[in-house]
Amino acid sequence: MRGHFEIALPYLNQIKKIFKGRDIVYVLPQTFDKLFNESVKGNPFYYQEKDITYFSLPSKKVINSLRKEQFDITISMNPDFDLFSAYTSLKSEAKLRIGLYDEKAERYFNFQVKKDGDRLLGEKYNCLIKYLDMMV
Repeated sequence: MRGHFEIALPYLNQIKKIFKGRDIVYVLPQTFDKLFNESVKGNPFYYQEKDITYFSLPSKKVINSLRKEQFDITISMNPDFDLFSAYTSLKSEAKLRIGLYDEKAERYFNFQVKKDGDRLLGEKYNCLIKYLDMMV
């Protein structure tokens, strides 16, 4: 997971440019705090291992904290389906919930970027950036 995050980091700056002037909240595991702070300036919301339930869902505390933010859009950059991330996105009550395509994710995201075969993760993120840039 940490390796995927390191690949995603440069794309976070591109997303910030696309949504310039808007508040962006990054939902990240607490263990990513040093890596995130060194690479990206932003508004992180860190969760801890204890915030993940037995069923891999976010705790009520996490959901309630994020609901206070009133998101317009959520973007999950997880390359593989992650229940914690997908459920958090759904419960954020954002009108647009974006993720990389996975059959299991259809009930959580209302817009998914198809992962054409064995493309490299960076290429998938480039595709996501192109879609986001067209939307704004």
